[in-house]
Amino acid sequence: MFSVSSPVRNMSTTATNDVSFGTGAGVGAAAWVVGVVLTFIIGQLGISQGLSFLIAMAPIQGSLLAYQGIHTWFISGTGGGGIFMILTLVPILILIGAGYYVASQERGDNGFMTGASVAAGYLAMTVLGLVILLVMGGGAINIVDALIGIILAGVVFPVVFGGIGGLVAEQA
Repeated sequence: MFSVSSPVRNMSTTATNDVSFGTGAGVGAAAWVVGVVLTFIIGQLGISQGLSFLIAMAPIQGSLLAYQGIHTWFISGTGGGGIFMILTLVPILILIGAGYYVASQERGDNGFMTGASVAAGYLAMTVLGLVILLVMGGGAINIVDALIGIILAGVVFPVVFGGIGGLVAEQA
């Protein structure tokens, strides 16, 4: 006879390549947490005097602020130049790894899009981190810097570097 397939096969997948939204979001959120924790550890190691001081004064706020700054220092002009260039590798490598992981688990037909799906969770955690900073800092956040941070840290970094990880996984 004939078969009818439902247009809603699985609510947790996209229509383009069966990328599990939940997988990408979960891995993206975990990648963000790993990045904040690594930033805290690097601060504790004393590699950067400014970073160490910031984290010693306010461990949670300092780690969140520093991790946000790692994504945006080249636009906002903040940061210590050389050390922030090196620290920028932290989210880049984490996101490439996260994108690789998602794409290798999902095996969709578009490695870049599969890897870039980590942006959903990474964006949510970026916004949550800024809200935490806003609450803990008594509202002392510049809205323009916050928007730049959300765009760069929450969208551009995970889409580009998660996507690169997905492309690498697709080629493997």
